[in-house]
Amino acid sequence: MVERSASDAALLASIRERVHATLLVLLIALRPLVWDGDPTQPANLAYLVLAVIAVSVVVIEGWAGSVSSWRWTFSGALFALIVAALIPACVRSPLPMEGGALWLMLAVHLGLAFYLMQALPGRERLAFAALAAGLVGEVLVAHGQRLWVLPGMAAASANGEFAAIETVGGDLAERIANGGVYGTFTLANTFAAYLVLVVPPLLVSAWTRSADRWSRAVVTLAAGLAAWSFVGASSKGAVLAIAIASSMGWVIVRRDRWRWLPLALVAVALSALALRPALWEPMQASTRVRAGYWLGASTLIAERPIAGHGIGAFPTLAPAAMPLW
Repeated sequence: MVERSASDAALLASIRERVHATLLVLLIALRPLVWDGDPTQPANLAYLVLAVIAVSVVVIEGWAGSVSSWRWTFSGALFALIVAALIPACVRSPLPMEGGALWLMLAVHLGLAFYLMQALPGRERLAFAALAAGLVGEVLVAHGQRLWVLPGMAAASANGEFAAIETVGGDLAERIANGGVYGTFTLANTFAAYLVLVVPPLLVSAWTRSADRWSRAVVTLAAGLAAWSFVGASSKGAVLAIAIASSMGWVIVRRDRWRWLPLALVAVALSALALRPALWEPMQASTRVRAGYWLGASTLIAERPIAGHGIGAFPTLAPAAMPLW
């Protein structure tokens, strides 16, 4: 009887390990590949269901006594408070279905973070491989887009197939020609932000931990392709974020006379822009658009500084609040 009980316990432990390993790989590797900006798309809904299943597994384990305690962090508790604080914004949304969908997605991702806190310890190498696999998949999508998707869209635009949705100023054709690759994120800026967040941790993990040479080679190759994709995304904001983060890291780490080198480089860059206005011209249009967004947002905030307008209100109300230019 004792041997049978031990055998059953070992079988149950093996099943639990397989379930957690499968969920961990799917949740990490598929995250960048399922989002296209529409929360109602089947791929996104399937991912959210998968996340709910993962959370249910750890809750059942806790209820059954398979785990003695759950892991959590201060940042996780802060995330939960933010999700709870956004409930009134969800209720006040001018588009209740859209506001509710976005809030529900945020809540499910809070659960996803909770699950990863429980499942990651002891499975770090597996999570590392899943993150690298997701990066490779996303990079392949982006490069395929540069080879045939964007050229096909440009040809369709030239043939008038997008006439019904094209603007008077030809914004769609401009976006197709110069907007950069965006992978599965619908926006080049979002794609670039994903690369900025994922590539550095992967490289640091591969070259500072006990990874074999093949893992390092694969991650380095993926990082090189990602850097190529990053250039193709043409995201000025992501480049600026990297520059600011690198400068802050340099100032924090260095303790010699070269510590303030980033400040000197910033001064040189500002002086160059002031002396050569032509260097500033390529960024003026983008800067004006973002300034208009901020002015519109500040107007809406001033109207309801405490209660706000609700989740998803900006696209609906901003046209009346933003400056005409």
